[in-house]
Amino acid sequence: MLLAGVGVGSCSSVIPYVCDQQLATSRLPRASFAPLLALLPAIATVIGAVVLAQIPAPEDVLDVLLVVAGVAVHEPAALVDARARDKASGGLRRSGRVGARGCSR
Repeated sequence: MLLAGVGVGSCSSVIPYVCDQQLATSRLPRASFAPLLALLPAIATVIGAVVLAQIPAPEDVLDVLLVVAGVAVHEPAALVDARARDKASGGLRRSGRVGARGCSR
């Protein structure tokens, strides 16, 4: 059981921290990184339930589900800005492609 506890501690704390700090922060924009960071406690709860048989209380399950739902409905700011610009321009998007005669295709 002690070995399982050390394994869960490594999997739910050390490995995600290294991945977050060394890999994700240098490659992902903040809008993508923040929802992934919010999922870490939910992932730790699932690992604890599966590996250590620590069944969470109903309130804890509800908390995890709310976090997952929040991440699922999260809309990156860039997408919101793009939709606002599109709406402000009358909903018309230009392809940006111009043919040889100067006419849009």
